[in-house]
Order: sequence, then C-alpha cells, then structure tokens
Amino acid sequence: MLFPLNLMLILLLYVFLLIKTKSNGDTIWTHIYDGGGTRDVDCCCIHQTKDGGYVIFGASASFGGIWSLKTDDKGDTLWTRILQGENQHYGVNSGEQTTDEGYIITGCGYFENSYIGLLLLKTDSLGYVGITEPVIPPVQSDWQVVSPVGPTVTLRYEKQPQGFHALMFDASGRKVDEIGSSLTSGEIVWGESFGPGVYFVRVESSHPSTKKIVLIR
Repeated sequence: MLFPLNLMLILLLYVFLLIKTKSNGDTIWTHIYDGGGTRDVDCCCIHQTKDGGYVIFGASASFGGIWSLKTDDKGDTLWTRILQGENQHYGVNSGEQTTDEGYIITGCGYFENSYIGLLLLKTDSLGYVGITEPVIPPVQSDWQVVSPVGPTVTLRYEKQPQGFHALMFDASGRKVDEIGSSLTSGEIVWGESFGPGVYFVRVESSHPSTKKIVLIR
C-alpha cells in the first residue's frame, strides 16, 4: 500500500480507519469510512490530491467492483464510487490523480474466480468513468484490428451478412466518426484525416466488442 506521510490506514472488517497525524505522531483527525456493504473493502492505495484532500482506491468484496473515495483536507467524504463489472470481479493494483484532475486506475479482472486479464480505467475529477477497457472472457471475434498502431489502422471483418458498421471514439469517450461497408467481408483503412492519439473502435456484430487503436505521425 502507498500512503502519504503522516497518514495511517487501518482496515476494520468492512470499514476502515484513516488517521492524519502531525510530524511527531500526534493525531490531527480520525475518520471511519463505510465500504457500503457487509464484506471487506480491500484498500490498495491513498494519494493526496491537488486540492489538499485525499483519494483512496480499493476493491469492494460486497459488490465485486472497484471502489474509490474522495475526501477534503479534513478527511470528510466528498464522494464515493463503485464500478461493477457484469459477471466479473475487479481487483485494484494502483491509482492516482492525472494532470487533468481525473484519476487513472489499474487493476485486474476475474471471471468465475479465474484471472482473465488487466484493467485500465480513467475517470473524470468526480470519479465517473469516461472510457474503460473492460476485461471480458475471450470470444471468437468476426473482426480484428490488423494494424492497431500507425498513421492509419486497418480493420478486417468477415461473415457479416448485413455489412460492417463501427463507431469510433476518442480517449475522452466522444464519438468522432462512423465507418461501414455493405460487403459481407473485407478491410477498412481508417485514421488518415484524424490527429495522433488513442482511439477506440466499437463494433456491434454477432460478437460486440471494443478495441483500442493508436494513431501516430
């Protein structure tokens, strides 16, 4: 666990205790936080934020999701968020504040008690999710990104009786384009008129899925 100086975090069943002290160890304030359920909250890390408050990240055993809590500089709760995955359980490895005052969280996903991969999650300054890269059980896909990094990217699809249709999003979750073809199989090259950065392709097919691509110049 990562803690700023003069802070102590103590887990007590499904609540936890946060203590702020002076440099000599004298207590400044003490707070107890409820994890919102009847099972343990696994607190992974705590960081001081730009406004002088604190943000705490962990995993909720009650909800099987990522749990986060934001306080002011006196330890009073400003907001609490729980991100739940459908038929999945999330664990948290680390999290911290980003330059845009949002938060970035890394973790791992479990499906039916089996580890299935890593999770990268970005939130806004209030802890709400913009774009996630969900951890999902592997399925046979009827489309793929042939070249996920480059000046342009190539999408290949097959066996699409109604043709191919995809939505393109930027890293903030804003839809920037729609692409498609009436052919049942083929390739589409995308990105020539868009700036460098991270984008996400969402395809509604027999196996709906989202994949990340990176445009470079």
